[in-house]
Amino acid sequence: MIYVFWGSDTARVAEKSSAFVDALRAKKPEAPILVFDEETVSVSSLEELVRAHGLFESNNIVVLSNTLSLEPIAEFVEEEVAQLADSATVFVFKEAKLSATLKRVLAKYAKKAFLLEKPEQKQRKDTITFELSDALGARNRQEAWVLLQKALRGGHEPEQIHGTLFWQVKNLLSLTQAEQEGPAAITALGLNPFVEKKAKQFKKNFSETELQKLSSTLVSISHEARLGGEDLDVALERFVLNI
Repeated sequence: MIYVFWGSDTARVAEKSSAFVDALRAKKPEAPILVFDEETVSVSSLEELVRAHGLFESNNIVVLSNTLSLEPIAEFVEEEVAQLADSATVFVFKEAKLSATLKRVLAKYAKKAFLLEKPEQKQRKDTITFELSDALGARNRQEAWVLLQKALRGGHEPEQIHGTLFWQVKNLLSLTQAEQEGPAAITALGLNPFVEKKAKQFKKNFSETELQKLSSTLVSISHEARLGGEDLDVALERFVLNI
């Protein structure tokens, strides 16, 4: 299994990851804990650990601090991430930064990833949800996931984020349908010229059927969250990883 704690707020990364490891130790007091950093880690040690299967309940807990900054280790994790995820060993990564490739593969295979960033400037906080909607329009799953984590950690409510994403999908779908009817239908939408220009670029990334599906999914996850189903923040994470 893989758990990742990363981001520019290194103090919180250390705090949250330590609390997580303590919780694991409480559940599995007999589990050996192995700690590696950039000076003590090696590809061979990881190869041995990833293939080790515990005979009993107490499997290894492996804590790796800032090891993914090393190219050989990063390459090993990228290539063997599925094996790490399926292993009985629990791998806990603590990192300040992740490469684009590692962000993508860990978002897919990690049991849980925690992005812990230092507080953003006010202007950044005010615009981040719109940057997220642009990432959706560009169909950039990786960027959308990163921005979603930043928005949530920065204090944006899931309902606000959901509303911005729904607004983007609605604009793309409405423009796609209006273009089939002609210029008058486009004018009738009353879109801001800047918003319309962006929407014309973004809609090329989706078919009308795909946009209808995205719209239905957003309606569904909001409805389920209100009825006490899956938490909206979790559902939004799953949504952006499947755009």
